[in-house]
Amino acid sequence: MARAKKVAFNVMNTLDFAGEILKKSKFKPEEKENFPKGEFAEAIDKLAKYFGTSGYATWILTGIIFEYFGGSQGFRPSDNTSMGDIADFFNISPIKLMGYREDILSLMAKGYIKNERTFGKSIGRFNSFSVNPDLINCLLQNQPLCFPKEPETMTLAEGLEKLADMLEDHNDFTKREGIRAMMEMEELFFKGKKLKEIRKLLRPRGSRLQENLDSLLFYAIFNNSLQGDETRLLHTVQQIYNGEYHLIMTKFLKGTHPLLQKELVELCERETAQKATVTLTQKALEIFLGAEEAKMYSLLNSEAQAELLKPEEIKVKELFYNKENTKDIERLYSFLNEENLRKIGKRLEEQGFAKGIAVLLYGPPGTGKTETVLQLARATGRAVLHVDISDTKSCWFGESEKIIRKIFTDYRRLCEVQNRHSEGKAPILLFNEADAVLSKRKDISSSNVAQTENAIQNVILEEMEKLKGVMIATTNMIDNLDAAFERRFLFKIMLDKPSVEAKRKIWASRLPWLNSAEVDIFAKNYNFSGGQIDNIVRKITMEEILSGQHPSPEELAEYCRHEKLDTQSAAKPIGF
Repeated sequence: MARAKKVAFNVMNTLDFAGEILKKSKFKPEEKENFPKGEFAEAIDKLAKYFGTSGYATWILTGIIFEYFGGSQGFRPSDNTSMGDIADFFNISPIKLMGYREDILSLMAKGYIKNERTFGKSIGRFNSFSVNPDLINCLLQNQPLCFPKEPETMTLAEGLEKLADMLEDHNDFTKREGIRAMMEMEELFFKGKKLKEIRKLLRPRGSRLQENLDSLLFYAIFNNSLQGDETRLLHTVQQIYNGEYHLIMTKFLKGTHPLLQKELVELCERETAQKATVTLTQKALEIFLGAEEAKMYSLLNSEAQAELLKPEEIKVKELFYNKENTKDIERLYSFLNEENLRKIGKRLEEQGFAKGIAVLLYGPPGTGKTETVLQLARATGRAVLHVDISDTKSCWFGESEKIIRKIFTDYRRLCEVQNRHSEGKAPILLFNEADAVLSKRKDISSSNVAQTENAIQNVILEEMEKLKGVMIATTNMIDNLDAAFERRFLFKIMLDKPSVEAKRKIWASRLPWLNSAEVDIFAKNYNFSGGQIDNIVRKITMEEILSGQHPSPEELAEYCRHEKLDTQSAAKPIGF
C-alpha cells in the first residue's frame, strides 16, 4: 500500500509557533517584545499556502485552531469557538473583529469552519464556530488538505432542531438573535410565494416583536411535534417570552392566543399551567409539510401504527449462528449497508431489474429469524415497518386486497419521507411469520377464503416486482412456499438450529456464571434452539429474583428437561 503523502513542513508545530505570537497581539504581532519578525512571516506564508488563504483569514484560522486544541485555555479543548473567544484570543474588541467578516466568511466557504449559530451568511457577536473534523485529521497526519466540503443542505426537521438548540441556550442568545436566525431558517426552507404565505400567516402585521416571539414559539412546538413529542408549554413560553410568560400562559389557557385561534396548535392538556402541553394541528402540518408528507407524518406518529419500530428503539442483542449462517448474515449486512445498497440498486435498475431487495429467512421456530431482522435494522440504522398478517385478512370480500395494497403504498411513502429526513435509508418492510400469505395458491373454486388468499398473494407478487426498498419475510414452513414467491426472493437464507459450538456461545452469553465444563455439557446434551435457551433463561431470571441466587447445575438441567412438552429431544439425566 502506498504511503500517504506528507507536507514538507510540520504543520502543527508551525501553527503552535504562529499561534503563540498571535495570541494577545491585538492583530499587531510586530509590536510584541522580542518578536522574531522573519520567522513569523515565514510561518504565516507556509500556513497561507497550505490553507490557500490570504489576508487576515490565515491569522483568524490559526487562532480558531489554537482554541480548538485548548492552546489558550490551559489545554482544555473546545468543540466550538465563539466570536468572543476569537476576540479574546487576539485581545481585540468584538467590534474590531467584525471588521474582518469577509475573512471569516472565506473560511466558511472553504469548509474549514462551520457557523453553528446561523442558517445564512450573517455573522453576529453570538455566533459560534466549529472546525471541520476532516481538517483536523489532515493536520494531525501532516498531510495536504484533501477532503470533501460538507454539503450545505439540511432538512426542515434538522433546521427546526438547530433553531431549538439555539433557543435552548438562551443565556447568551438574545431575542433579536433568535428572531434573525428564525427568519434565515424560513428563507432557507420556504421560497417565493410559499415564504410570503407562511410569514403572512404567522406575522400578519409585519415584524412586530410579539408576533416574532409567537413565531419562535410555533417553530419550537413544530420541532417537538416532528420528533413525536408534545411540548411542555410553560417551560417553552418562559424560555421565549421571559418576564411576559404569565400573560402568554393566560392567553393559552383561555384559548385566546393567536396560534390557537389560527388552529396551528392545540392544547393536549390544560388542567394547570404546570401540566399544560401543546402540539401541532393537522392543518399546520399540511401547510408547512404539504398534504402527502403531513399524512405520512400522521401515520408515523399515530399510536395505531405501533408496528413501526425505529432503529434506536431496538435493544442490542448478541446472536450466534452456525458457520454457514454466519457467512449468510454477514453478507446480508453488507448488502444492507447504505452505500452498498445504493450501488446495488443502481446497477439492478440499469439492467431492468427491480432495485429493491427481497429476503426470505426460513427455518424451525426459535432460530432467531425475527431477531436477526431487528438486529440488522439496528446495525444499519433502518426503521422496521412490521406487518401483522392477521390484520391483512378481512372478513369482507375484496377488503383484504385493499389492506395489503395500502401497506405497500404506505411503505413507499415512508421510504420517501425517510429519504428526506433520515439520511436516505429505506426502512425494512417485515412480513413476520408469513406462512399464511406466501403459501401455495389454492383452487379458487374451493371457497371465498381461498379466493381472498390468492388475491392477497397476487397483490404481494405484483408489489415485489416493483419493490424499491427492503422487504424481509420470515416463515417456519418453507415446504409450503409458492413457487412464484420463491423466484421473487433474491436471498433465501435458512436459519437452522444452532450447532454445538453456537450453543456453547449462547449458553455462555446468557448465563455467564456457568463454568466452561457446564456450558459444554448443556450445549452437547440438549438439542435446543436459541429461542428455547432464551425461554429457559427467562424462567431462571424470574427464579433468581425471588431466591436471590443462581440455580445449581442440577436445577438448570431440570429446567431443560421440562422445556418441551415431549421429552424426545431432551437428553437423559445428567450427573454433575
